Amino acid sequence: MKKAVIVFDGHPTYHDIVIGIGDCLSRSFSEVLVETTPVIDISGSIFYFVVGYDGCTNHTVHLWDQVKSGKPRRAKITLWYLERLPLPNGSSKNAQRNLAKLQQNFPIYDHVFVAEKGMSVFLNNIGLNVDFVPLRFHPCLTHRANPLKSEIDALFVGWQSPRRRNLLHAIAQKTKLYAPSFIWGPAKDNALAQAKVLVNIHYDCYNNLEYLRFLEAMSNDTLIVSETVDYPEPYVPNQHFVMAEPEELPEKVSFFTQNKREREKIVKQASEFIRSQPQLHDSVREILEVTLESSQ
Repeated sequence: MKKAVIVFDGHPTYHDIVIGIGDCLSRSFSEVLVETTPVIDISGSIFYFVVGYDGCTNHTVHLWDQVKSGKPRRAKITLWYLERLPLPNGSSKNAQRNLAKLQQNFPIYDHVFVAEKGMSVFLNNIGLNVDFVPLRFHPCLTHRANPLKSEIDALFVGWQSPRRRNLLHAIAQKTKLYAPSFIWGPAKDNALAQAKVLVNIHYDCYNNLEYLRFLEAMSNDTLIVSETVDYPEPYVPNQHFVMAEPEELPEKVSFFTQNKREREKIVKQASEFIRSQPQLHDSVREILEVTLESSQ
């Protein structure tokens, strides 16, 4: 195969990581395209790399039509699932919908990968055979080499669910907090570069790792103060990020915004870790090897 097509919905959440994946794929393919409204031809000798979640575009409807028609299949289609799913103690309706779509469309993929260990355990336990391949560092995630950490004490980025709003309110009583309803692109990049601490609060009651948020913060030398994560791999709590129970977050955020030495010690460890470990191109190579070798 000489051609690869990255399929994603164009959402700015994945913009930087898609750029990184494209750079990695260019090492193995002579032509790499990015499509947000793809028409996948299963008869073509093309590698399709779906990023995000399987309902991110209308490609699944088109794929099912071809599969049902009996059209010969030469294309390889892999999914690197980066969206939330309802882990056993979760209750998000969006996550439930995501799971239903994944279960419905699972057979059309040659292989499915997930970027979080907890998600891998959950899906394999319910009979969906997936592989865990973590999201890893790529230089495209670093937006400032020497950011000035003085403008924002604490930053929160994400949709503000009721439980998030309650915890953010408590944090704001002790620390100057910048918590816009949502920011994208350069605005988010600048905020990360200027923040001392990034506050991580789960959307609902399941303690999944917000892997892209963690990686973006570590790539820009911002300390993460997070509530409990059940499967933090590959990161080590209180070595690469600060982990605390929800009721402890206000004190933890306040402490680390005010204590530069303690904050920068963990930031340095996290920055060195993501840059010394396998990189994004290693994750992409692993996905390629598993997917392409499975057809041999």
